[in-house]
Amino acid sequence: IAPVSIQVARFIQGADGLAGAIDVVQTEFDIEVRPYSLITVKNRVLSPAAKMLHDFILREVG
Repeated sequence: IAPVSIQVARFIQGADGLAGAIDVVQTEFDIEVRPYSLITVKNRVLSPAAKMLHDFILREVG
């Protein structure tokens, strides 16, 4: 279980993401997910899922 923004959860659930590999757990309280940095390790290849998320983030903020 990990808090992520609803936008990230919906992306992962969608056809362009991991097609339902996660579920969203509704809470009776708000969870604030603060902005974060996108970092990678030099000379290390990202997994296909990580690459998909990485590229999506870059497209959205670019």
